[in-house]
Formats: sequence, structure tokens, C-alpha cells
Amino acid sequence: MTTSKRKNFQFSGHETFNLRQNWLYKAVSFCRESLKRGESPNFNGPDAMVSLGVGKNMVSSLKWWGLQTGFLENCGNRILPSELSKVIFGDEINDDRALDPFGESLVTAWLAHWNLCSRPNKFTAAWYLFNVYNDQQVSREQLQKRLETFVEENGCNVTKNTLKRDIEVVFRSYTLSQRQKKDKYEDKVDSLFSCLGLISSADSSVFEIIRTHRGTLPTAFFVWATLDHWERLNELSPSKSLDWFQISFAANSPGRVFKLSERDLNERLEEVESISSGKLLWTDQLGIKNLVCKDPNLDLNSIKRELLIRAYRG
Repeated sequence: MTTSKRKNFQFSGHETFNLRQNWLYKAVSFCRESLKRGESPNFNGPDAMVSLGVGKNMVSSLKWWGLQTGFLENCGNRILPSELSKVIFGDEINDDRALDPFGESLVTAWLAHWNLCSRPNKFTAAWYLFNVYNDQQVSREQLQKRLETFVEENGCNVTKNTLKRDIEVVFRSYTLSQRQKKDKYEDKVDSLFSCLGLISSADSSVFEIIRTHRGTLPTAFFVWATLDHWERLNELSPSKSLDWFQISFAANSPGRVFKLSERDLNERLEEVESISSGKLLWTDQLGIKNLVCKDPNLDLNSIKRELLIRAYRG
């Protein structure tokens, strides 16, 4: 792993594999099975390859993606399922409370994308593309040049080849794969993120990232992500409201990460009061738009859980 001197960026670690459709579920299930046997999950052991059904490098990649998307967490010297993953996949095998017991819902893909791309220290190349890069069209070469400038300005010790591999993984992660007969079966499986339609291929070398309506993104999850964003901002500078710019265009905002058009974003914000059962309010006074909590002592974790359940169950 190569990080910047300030340790707030992340390059490499994916072993050049993109996140496959069932990897998060497999990673969490592997941990649960190990814990059920009274053992600490060991992704480096020979049993991991057998249990997960992939090679050694893929096991390493699978673990990395689990950590970067927030479904696994590093607790001391142990890799364990995160509290969030327990809500999604259940705290145990065949948990009736699980929102998405087999990782089949698109909400899980949106959640993983949000956790990965709303923080610069998870997968910096992907974060940069969604939060810093502004053009609608992008090529590998353009992104390479921009990232080379970025790492130089931030004092990161990252090679050009590392950036090139990261960029390739980003585009393979967010676009549909070209299934060729010579590919291995595992390489034919599309990435978890490809179904989100965030990046389209204009031709073999140019990609498009357009802000538009996201029909598969539940408004309840959009509000969940907005509150998650607000919580992190409050850690830096506590505020009783969140303005329109911070939701739509600021780095790490839902508008940026989900690539929402202004119309789509505004329509979702108009639903905030009803979808939060009146706990949140979207105000527009003299052209100043803000998201506010009606109760200043509102437990955001509680309402986020309610929103997540609503996002999965409709």
C-alpha cells in the first residue's frame, strides 16, 4: 500500500481486481463462519482460498474492497464485519432482520459506492474522478495527467504505474465488462458498480460521467447519505443546518458522488420532510436553501437506520 505523507490518500491495494458482484457478501460470510467456529477470520490462511473460492491475490483484493467500502473493519489485529454490514447482511447466518441477506439489492451497490467515493482515503483515484474532476468526458490519459499533478501537489509518493493500474480498475469497476470467450469465468462477472450507470463508454478510449436522474437510487438512501455527509462535516465544524451547495456540489457531497442533476437533487430534497416523518425540513427562505433538523437534539444514527430500512424495503 502506498499512501501520502499525510496518510489521507489511498493508492493500490486492489491487486488490479475490481469489486465483483458477490464479494462483499462472501467476505462478511467468511468472517461470520470463522467467528461461529470460535476462530478469528484469517484472510491470509490457506482455508480462505478454499472457503472463498478464489486465488490468493483475489482473496487479498476481496478483503481490501471489504475494508474500503466499510463492510469490514480492522479491529486491532482482526478483520471483522462492520456494524453496517450486520444491518445489511445480518448478524448471523439466515438472520431474519437482514435488509439484504445475499447482497442482491442495488441499494447495497449504492451504499458501497458512497462509502468508497465520498472519502479520499478509501480509493483516491475513484474519489478524485467523482469529486474533483469536472469534465463530462474523460480518458485514461487525461485522468492520469490530472492525478499525476494531484499527487505531486500533495506530496504523495506514488509511481505513474501505480496510478495507471488504479485508473484501469476505476474504469473496469464502473463500466460494463466486455465479455470475451478467452476470459476466465471470474473475469466475466461485472463489477458491483457497473449496474449503477455512473460512467458510460463513449468509445473504446473515452468515457462519460453525466449528472442526471438516478432512477435506481432510492430517495431514502439519498437522504441517508446526506446525513452521513452532514455528520462528517459536523466533526470539522458543527452546524445546525446544511446548505444546498454542501449537498449538491461540494466535494464528498451526495450530488457529486451520485452525479445527480440539479432537478433530480431538488426533487429529492423536496421530499425530505415526508420521507423523514417530519424530523428533517428543507427550507427555502429568500433563495437560501437549507436542510435543518426540527429537533436540535435529534439522534442522527436513529433516523439514519430508519432511512436505511426504508431504502431497502420501500
